[in-house]
Amino acid sequence: TLAAGTQDVGGDYVYAKLGYQANWFAAGKTAIAIDIYEGSSIASAGDESSSWGVGVVQKLNKQNMELYAAYRDYSYSDTTAVSYRDANSIAIGARWSF
Repeated sequence: TLAAGTQDVGGDYVYAKLGYQANWFAAGKTAIAIDIYEGSSIASAGDESSSWGVGVVQKLNKQNMELYAAYRDYSYSDTTAVSYRDANSIAIGARWSF
């Protein structure tokens, strides 16, 4: 996936995602993906925002289930005297179809 955009009143961004699926395990297909986002002047003139992430999904065919895990990192800065801390998130879970 590749996306980019700009606003009439300022601000632009670019986003890219690359994924791969393979049958590494007998249980089912595995999917992995990485993505990155870069933005400027989105919330205010002169700001910079970025994010990157990685995720994996393991399908379990016999159980009609998918197990997933993801990590994401975020950063933001602007031209004010305010200092923003970077953030990250972790998500894990399962989806069961019946």
